[in-house]
Amino acid sequence: MFLSGDRNLTIGNTLLKGVVALRTNTTMIWSRKLHDRVGNLGLADGSVMRVTPEQTRQLLLQTGDITNRVAFPQ
Repeated sequence: MFLSGDRNLTIGNTLLKGVVALRTNTTMIWSRKLHDRVGNLGLADGSVMRVTPEQTRQLLLQTGDITNRVAFPQ
């Protein structure tokens, strides 16, 4: 389960802030502002994963939920 993510995840041109619902069919991009198009996700087991946009989508699919709520710093 995802808990949090870096502040550079965008949907369209919108930078995600606060608690956001991510769906498995959401097209998202990690911006170049931080980590050059990759991001870090904090997971419920206490680990952190560095992921590309495609890896993020694959992880969303693996949760078994259509919608996942993730907290992003503001």
